[in-house]
Amino acid sequence: MSANQQITNQQAVITAMSVLLSTTPDLPLGKLLNVCLMAKVENNSAAKAQELFDDPSKVAYWVQEVIGSDGKYTPEECQALGDMELTDVDSYVSELSAEIAAL
Repeated sequence: MSANQQITNQQAVITAMSVLLSTTPDLPLGKLLNVCLMAKVENNSAAKAQELFDDPSKVAYWVQEVIGSDGKYTPEECQALGDMELTDVDSYVSELSAEIAAL
């Protein structure tokens, strides 16, 4: 790995940690990030993340794709999905957008 790549990777981790430190598990962003921590997307995770921001109204479908991407649904993934409380998607997306804007 080149020195430049190592610096780029380090910056990405710093940014990720900054976001994690800016929310709590009971806020919409924290709930979304918890799903991301429970699931593992093998191929092009950046593109999968971008899909959510391309159409946030499809967050429920997006989360199901993410947790099912490996063909398994673990109890932890199902719990994280349930914790998101996606019964009112419009409200969730509105709160999520406001939280992201405030970062």
